Amino acid sequence: MKKLILSAACCLLMVNIGAQNMEKNFKITSFWGLEMAAYLHLDIPDIAVTFGAKRPAAIAPEALFGYQLDIPKWSFSIGGELGGLPNEKTSSIVGGCHLFGGYRFNEALTIGLSCGMQAYSCYAALDGQASMDLKHGSIAGNPTAWDLANVQKLTVGPCVKYNVDGITFLAGADFGLIPSDYKSRFYRIDNNKKGTFHRLYIGYHISI
Repeated sequence: MKKLILSAACCLLMVNIGAQNMEKNFKITSFWGLEMAAYLHLDIPDIAVTFGAKRPAAIAPEALFGYQLDIPKWSFSIGGELGGLPNEKTSSIVGGCHLFGGYRFNEALTIGLSCGMQAYSCYAALDGQASMDLKHGSIAGNPTAWDLANVQKLTVGPCVKYNVDGITFLAGADFGLIPSDYKSRFYRIDNNKKGTFHRLYIGYHISI
Protein backbone atom coordinates (compact mmCIF):
# COMPACT_ATOMS: atom_id res chain seq x y z
CA MET A 1 0.00 0.00 0.00
CA LYS A 2 2.84 2.39 0.85
CA LYS A 3 4.49 1.60 -2.49
CA LEU A 4 1.21 2.35 -4.30
CA ILE A 5 0.79 5.68 -2.51
CA LEU A 6 4.42 6.56 -3.17
CA SER A 7 4.04 5.66 -6.85
CA ALA A 8 0.87 7.77 -7.16
CA ALA A 9 2.59 10.71 -5.49
CA CYS A 10 5.53 10.40 -7.87
CA CYS A 11 3.17 10.29 -10.86
CA LEU A 12 1.34 13.41 -9.69
CA LEU A 13 4.65 15.19 -9.15
CA MET A 14 5.83 14.26 -12.66
CA VAL A 15 2.55 15.42 -14.22
CA ASN A 16 2.76 18.73 -12.34
CA ILE A 17 6.39 19.28 -13.40
CA GLY A 18 5.47 18.39 -17.00
CA ALA A 19 2.57 20.86 -17.00
CA GLN A 20 4.84 23.61 -15.67
CA ASN A 21 7.41 22.84 -18.36
CA MET A 22 4.71 22.92 -21.04
CA GLU A 23 3.56 26.33 -19.78
CA LYS A 24 7.14 27.55 -20.08
CA ASN A 25 7.55 26.07 -23.58
CA PHE A 26 4.38 27.39 -25.20
CA LYS A 27 1.31 29.52 -24.54
CA ILE A 28 -1.99 29.66 -26.45
CA THR A 29 -4.19 32.74 -26.14
CA SER A 30 -7.18 34.21 -27.94
CA PHE A 31 -7.27 37.88 -28.91
CA TRP A 32 -9.42 40.66 -30.31
CA GLY A 33 -8.54 44.12 -31.54
CA LEU A 34 -9.01 46.94 -34.04
CA GLU A 35 -7.30 47.90 -37.30
CA MET A 36 -7.30 50.70 -39.83
CA ALA A 37 -6.68 49.33 -43.32
CA ALA A 38 -5.99 51.08 -46.62
CA TYR A 39 -7.11 49.21 -49.73
CA LEU A 40 -5.18 49.78 -52.93
CA HIS A 41 -6.35 49.10 -56.50
CA LEU A 42 -10.07 48.68 -55.82
CA ASP A 43 -11.19 48.89 -59.45
CA ILE A 44 -14.62 50.55 -59.76
CA PRO A 45 -15.60 50.70 -63.47
CA ASP A 46 -16.45 54.06 -65.00
CA ILE A 47 -19.84 52.69 -66.05
CA ALA A 48 -20.84 52.43 -62.38
CA VAL A 49 -19.79 56.04 -61.80
CA THR A 50 -21.97 57.19 -64.71
CA PHE A 51 -24.91 55.43 -63.06
CA GLY A 52 -24.33 57.55 -59.93
CA ALA A 53 -22.15 55.27 -57.80
CA LYS A 54 -19.26 56.78 -55.90
CA ARG A 55 -15.88 55.16 -55.62
CA PRO A 56 -15.66 53.44 -52.23
CA ALA A 57 -13.54 54.80 -49.42
CA ALA A 58 -9.96 53.52 -49.54
CA ILE A 59 -9.60 53.35 -45.73
CA ALA A 60 -11.78 51.16 -43.53
CA PRO A 61 -11.88 50.36 -39.79
CA GLU A 62 -11.89 46.66 -38.98
CA ALA A 63 -12.34 44.36 -36.01
CA LEU A 64 -9.89 41.47 -35.73
CA PHE A 65 -9.96 38.26 -33.73
CA GLY A 66 -8.09 34.98 -33.52
CA TYR A 67 -5.78 32.65 -31.61
CA GLN A 68 -2.05 32.95 -30.99
CA LEU A 69 0.57 30.33 -30.15
CA ASP A 70 3.81 31.54 -28.55
CA ILE A 71 6.84 29.28 -28.17
CA PRO A 72 10.46 30.19 -27.44
CA LYS A 73 11.70 32.40 -30.28
CA TRP A 74 8.57 31.91 -32.44
CA SER A 75 4.98 33.14 -32.58
CA PHE A 76 2.11 31.87 -34.74
CA SER A 77 -1.49 33.02 -35.08
CA ILE A 78 -4.66 32.31 -37.02
CA GLY A 79 -7.44 34.86 -37.28
CA GLY A 80 -9.56 37.16 -39.35
CA GLU A 81 -10.79 40.72 -39.76
CA LEU A 82 -14.07 42.29 -40.81
CA GLY A 83 -15.04 45.90 -41.40
CA GLY A 84 -16.22 48.50 -43.85
CA LEU A 85 -16.94 52.14 -44.42
CA PRO A 86 -19.74 54.06 -46.13
CA ASN A 87 -18.80 56.73 -48.65
CA GLU A 88 -21.80 58.90 -49.61
CA LYS A 89 -24.01 56.50 -51.61
CA THR A 90 -21.51 53.65 -51.82
CA SER A 91 -20.74 51.37 -48.88
CA SER A 92 -17.99 48.77 -48.78
CA ILE A 93 -17.62 45.60 -46.73
CA VAL A 94 -14.10 44.21 -46.39
CA GLY A 95 -12.73 41.19 -44.62
CA GLY A 96 -10.27 38.34 -44.69
CA CYS A 97 -8.49 35.55 -42.86
CA HIS A 98 -4.80 34.94 -42.30
CA LEU A 99 -2.07 32.70 -40.93
CA PHE A 100 0.95 34.39 -39.35
CA GLY A 101 4.35 33.05 -38.42
CA GLY A 102 7.12 35.20 -36.97
CA TYR A 103 10.44 35.20 -35.15
CA ARG A 104 10.45 36.62 -31.62
CA PHE A 105 13.53 38.77 -31.16
CA ASN A 106 12.54 39.35 -27.54
CA GLU A 107 9.42 39.41 -25.38
CA ALA A 108 8.18 42.53 -27.20
CA LEU A 109 9.23 42.39 -30.87
CA THR A 110 8.07 39.82 -33.43
CA ILE A 111 8.64 40.05 -37.19
CA GLY A 112 7.21 37.58 -39.69
CA LEU A 113 5.02 36.83 -42.69
CA SER A 114 1.25 36.62 -43.02
CA CYS A 115 -0.64 34.74 -45.74
CA GLY A 116 -4.35 34.31 -46.31
CA MET A 117 -7.35 35.60 -48.27
CA GLN A 118 -8.93 39.03 -48.63
CA ALA A 119 -12.27 40.11 -50.09
CA TYR A 120 -14.34 43.23 -50.60
CA SER A 121 -17.87 44.00 -51.71
CA CYS A 122 -19.25 47.42 -52.69
CA TYR A 123 -22.91 48.40 -52.85
CA ALA A 124 -24.56 51.63 -54.00
CA ALA A 125 -28.16 52.81 -54.00
CA LEU A 126 -28.55 54.87 -57.18
CA ASP A 127 -30.84 57.71 -58.23
CA GLY A 128 -31.83 56.05 -61.48
CA GLN A 129 -35.21 54.54 -62.24
CA ALA A 130 -35.84 51.39 -64.21
CA SER A 131 -38.93 49.79 -65.75
CA MET A 132 -39.53 46.06 -66.11
CA ASP A 133 -41.11 44.32 -69.10
CA LEU A 134 -42.55 41.08 -67.79
CA LYS A 135 -43.67 39.89 -71.24
CA HIS A 136 -40.23 40.15 -72.82
CA GLY A 137 -38.22 39.70 -69.59
CA SER A 138 -36.21 42.89 -69.92
CA ILE A 139 -35.36 45.98 -67.87
CA ALA A 140 -35.15 49.46 -69.37
CA GLY A 141 -33.79 52.69 -67.95
CA ASN A 142 -31.15 53.28 -65.32
CA PRO A 143 -30.72 50.75 -62.48
CA THR A 144 -31.49 51.71 -58.89
CA ALA A 145 -28.68 49.68 -57.33
CA TRP A 146 -25.17 48.57 -58.18
CA ASP A 147 -22.66 46.18 -56.65
CA LEU A 148 -19.26 44.65 -57.31
CA ALA A 149 -17.08 42.17 -55.39
CA ASN A 150 -13.65 40.60 -55.63
CA VAL A 151 -11.83 37.87 -53.68
CA GLN A 152 -8.06 37.57 -53.44
CA LYS A 153 -7.53 33.84 -52.93
CA LEU A 154 -3.89 34.26 -51.91
CA THR A 155 -2.25 37.20 -50.17
CA VAL A 156 1.25 37.34 -48.68
CA GLY A 157 2.99 40.14 -46.82
CA PRO A 158 5.18 41.20 -43.90
CA CYS A 159 3.88 41.94 -40.42
CA VAL A 160 5.57 43.50 -37.39
CA LYS A 161 4.19 43.07 -33.86
CA TYR A 162 5.30 44.91 -30.74
CA ASN A 163 3.93 44.10 -27.30
CA VAL A 164 3.68 46.76 -24.59
CA ASP A 165 2.09 45.86 -21.24
CA GLY A 166 -0.15 43.17 -22.74
CA ILE A 167 -1.21 45.21 -25.78
CA THR A 168 0.24 44.09 -29.12
CA PHE A 169 0.61 46.79 -31.76
CA LEU A 170 0.92 45.60 -35.34
CA ALA A 171 1.61 46.93 -38.83
CA GLY A 172 1.82 45.12 -42.11
CA ALA A 173 0.71 44.60 -45.69
CA ASP A 174 -1.21 41.95 -47.64
CA PHE A 175 -0.29 41.79 -51.32
CA GLY A 176 -2.72 40.00 -53.62
CA LEU A 177 -0.90 37.42 -55.74
CA ILE A 178 -3.68 35.72 -57.70
CA PRO A 179 -5.93 38.00 -59.83
CA SER A 180 -9.62 37.10 -59.51
CA ASP A 181 -12.74 37.70 -61.59
CA TYR A 182 -15.18 40.37 -60.49
CA LYS A 183 -18.61 39.24 -59.27
CA SER A 184 -22.02 40.89 -58.97
CA ARG A 185 -25.25 39.86 -57.29
CA PHE A 186 -27.44 42.08 -59.47
CA TYR A 187 -25.84 41.90 -62.91
CA ARG A 188 -24.50 39.43 -65.37
CA ILE A 189 -20.95 40.55 -66.14
CA ASP A 190 -19.99 40.21 -69.78
CA ASN A 191 -16.33 40.46 -70.82
CA ASN A 192 -15.24 40.05 -67.23
CA LYS A 193 -11.66 40.79 -66.24
CA LYS A 194 -9.37 39.77 -63.41
CA GLY A 195 -8.23 42.25 -60.79
CA THR A 196 -5.74 42.30 -57.90
CA PHE A 197 -5.90 44.55 -54.85
CA HIS A 198 -3.65 45.02 -51.82
CA ARG A 199 -4.05 46.03 -48.16
CA LEU A 200 -1.92 48.10 -45.77
CA TYR A 201 -2.89 48.08 -42.10
CA ILE A 202 -2.01 49.19 -38.59
CA GLY A 203 -3.77 48.24 -35.38
CA TYR A 204 -3.58 46.48 -32.04
CA HIS A 205 -4.94 43.42 -30.30
CA ILE A 206 -5.42 42.36 -26.69
CA SER A 207 -5.26 38.79 -25.34
CA ILE A 208 -8.44 37.49 -23.70
